[in-house]
Amino acid sequence: MSQASIPKGAAGFGAGQAPPQFTPDQINHLRSESKQSEALAVIITFTAWAGLTVCTRYYTRVFVVRSPGLEDYLIGVAMLASIGMCVSISQQIANGTGLHVMFVPYTEVTQGLRALYGTLMTYNLSLTFIKLSILYQYYRLFVSRYMRYSVYIATAIVICFGLDTLLTTVFTCSPIRAYWDPTLEPQGKAKCLNRFAAWFANGSINIATDIMILLLPMPEIRKLQMQKRQKIVLAFIFGLGWVACIISMVRIYSLRVIQKNMHDPTWYSVYVAYWSVIEANVGIVCACAPALKPLVTRIWPSFAKTSRKRSSDGDDQSDEVIVTIGGGRRNDGVSSGAKKSKGSGASSENEKDVIEGTLDADLEDEAAVKAGRYNNKV
Repeated sequence: MSQASIPKGAAGFGAGQAPPQFTPDQINHLRSESKQSEALAVIITFTAWAGLTVCTRYYTRVFVVRSPGLEDYLIGVAMLASIGMCVSISQQIANGTGLHVMFVPYTEVTQGLRALYGTLMTYNLSLTFIKLSILYQYYRLFVSRYMRYSVYIATAIVICFGLDTLLTTVFTCSPIRAYWDPTLEPQGKAKCLNRFAAWFANGSINIATDIMILLLPMPEIRKLQMQKRQKIVLAFIFGLGWVACIISMVRIYSLRVIQKNMHDPTWYSVYVAYWSVIEANVGIVCACAPALKPLVTRIWPSFAKTSRKRSSDGDDQSDEVIVTIGGGRRNDGVSSGAKKSKGSGASSENEKDVIEGTLDADLEDEAAVKAGRYNNKV
């Protein structure tokens, strides 16, 4: 029997009661339908994938680059929030999400709404800290005045939006317990915001901030003189970010689906649940991808960039450079004296070198020096 055959009045039949117009065979068929196993598989798989990626990132930053930064701690907070979201959604599933509402007791419905309350808070926290981690990564890699001011503005927007979504979620209903007790509002004992209006608004702004962050470094990227292989790698890394943005759009569509099918909310809400998990965890993986480059180049040296440079005395010199975007870099072959001979007027070339990995100094030390210089100017 098609799931769409449940009439819109079915939501009123809780505690195992089915609408009287259903035949016993139809009821048995609906009772046997479940999306719970599918949902659990999705949320556990994607959360585990993101967790493994974050652990690999920490290994790279601590043992390979030997210089963890603030962006690594921020992504750690995002991962903890994602784990919390996984736990909350598991509680939703344990209380009826993924089943037809007519077979879900009222007590489980309220417990599921309580778990949804936690899911929304951890979801918003995870997305906020993912974006802050990416922005701080930009801050350390791109040292131009344009990027510094752009990152300041973008960070302020992300923090304000994150606080707005958090407060909107916490105070959706007054009193707060009306969020998971749907009997209070009809009795006039509580007032609640239009949840779908808030969800659609927050989802749209979330996509807008995603696009803003993806486009932010493009003017700097266009300045780079890179080998084709390097451009492909860079395009792939930024392409991952667009994948996360598309997933955000799919999640908004899933909200529209449940809005049209509120006669069976526990059945249709499963789509929103696992697309939320996919969005957050793919975002974490995308944020970690640039920081894994040093480990990748250590395992597969072919990812390292080999360049030919001419020394100050006119001799050609071959250098093996490990390119990292947001990680460490090592250049074996250029002395610090040669670097200094470039002079202070080569700031634009140095800015490109921060991304291309063509400076000989250690990434973190050099980035710190440059950041200090530009901060003084700003």
